[in-house]
Amino acid sequence: MTTKRARFSRAVRTAPKASFRFLSRTGHSLFLVVVIAIYFVVPIHAESDRLGLFAGLIATALCLAIVIFILIREALYVRASGASRLGVIQLLLLIEVSTIMFALAYYAMSVFAPDQMVGITTRMDALYFTMTTLATTGYGDIHAQGQLARGVVALQLAFNVGFIAMATQMVQASFNAGRMGGNRLHRN
Repeated sequence: MTTKRARFSRAVRTAPKASFRFLSRTGHSLFLVVVIAIYFVVPIHAESDRLGLFAGLIATALCLAIVIFILIREALYVRASGASRLGVIQLLLLIEVSTIMFALAYYAMSVFAPDQMVGITTRMDALYFTMTTLATTGYGDIHAQGQLARGVVALQLAFNVGFIAMATQMVQASFNAGRMGGNRLHRN
């Protein structure tokens, strides 16, 4: 039986952890909002030359390369140790960044090369198309027409399959580590 003093002491020792978790979640939520806000305010104008399209595609490729690097590094760690260092929140943030990057690429293509995409006239259209491609739903109202756009869509489809496979592996490793008695399941 624990005394009031022991419970108070335990509560004081765990208070900074709870506070840190709250700040961590707040930081993740703020990051989510900032990334979405940046997506809607990045200047993309038809008056610019095609250099803007290629700069946007290169920026998208660099961001996706970073996400892929993080995922591959984590998958190798999971394979070697049987535990995952990334939590669900981090996986969601990675998919959000990659979704926004693909949406930005589709919107840039619709502005700089309107013959590439059919049906994208706004940033929301591009985000909608990216989300339907991510979910492999595809309603047919927006589609890739040109070769560049089809290449980007094919890249997104391959990325989605790889991301889902790696994320599944990480989550399974976390559950297996938790079942074996190791407290390796990361909660954020």
